[in-house]
Amino acid sequence: MTVKSISFGAPFSWLAASFEALRKDNGATVGATALMMVVVLVPTVIQQILLRVMQPASLAAVLTIQVLIMVVSTFLFPPLIGGYFRFLHAREQGQPARATTVFALFREPSAAMRMIATGLIFTAIYVVLFIAVNFATGGYAVEFMKVAMTTPPGHPPVFPPMPSGFLLWILVFVFLGIILITAYMLAITQTALSTRTPFEAIGDGFAATVRNLAVFAVFYFAMFCAGVVFALILGLVIGLVALLFGFISPILALVVVIPIYLVLLLLTYVVMFGFNYYAWRGTLGDDAAATAQQLTA
Repeated sequence: MTVKSISFGAPFSWLAASFEALRKDNGATVGATALMMVVVLVPTVIQQILLRVMQPASLAAVLTIQVLIMVVSTFLFPPLIGGYFRFLHAREQGQPARATTVFALFREPSAAMRMIATGLIFTAIYVVLFIAVNFATGGYAVEFMKVAMTTPPGHPPVFPPMPSGFLLWILVFVFLGIILITAYMLAITQTALSTRTPFEAIGDGFAATVRNLAVFAVFYFAMFCAGVVFALILGLVIGLVALLFGFISPILALVVVIPIYLVLLLLTYVVMFGFNYYAWRGTLGDDAAATAQQLTA
């Protein structure tokens, strides 16, 4: 499998291509993204309803609900994501791209299982990394998670004091996170759009990530800085809109703000997955794209 070296400007061109693709074919893209977004949000909504209705008092009960939802998501999301990448590739190749293509892998059990296996392997990697960080910090990571999961909605969490050296571990965790997130992004796309096995696709993802690690790190830092500024401005605007309409009626404020939030979430999905797709094409070479052409033909 060919792994390409990329320039520092490449990720920014992939980002621009994501916006441009939406402009050229917004109807099908919005439809496919909306379908995927609805399916992705349903388990989260169910989880929140269960937590509010049942109001579990113990950590074990909270974890039980979260684990059940996570199991459903583990088997539901990867094939859905794979179908979305199939949609993006068909659109890129000028083939008929229907919104319902996002469900394509549910009709291909072997492809769906490869997607699920890739997701499970990365989940195992994340768990091992969390255990290592928790061990290195004397159990602080687990205590942090306990507070985060058991604090009632609307109440500020009271976290235990950070142990000495924990900030250094946060930096290490961020660095490893950059590697893992990028490798996962490339591997899951490779699995969806090629015949590579999960382990081969994961190897491809890590190889492309390590080879271009400096480029991805610079891009993520730039996006973090831009994201902070954008979030502040957006939060201010939405806050003012909610405040103005809230003077008339709190319900009216929700009616206005919730659609804005959903539109922004949809755009985030479009850009994020579009970036993933173009990053895959840019780093894993033309042979991967040729295989994907055969899959979507």
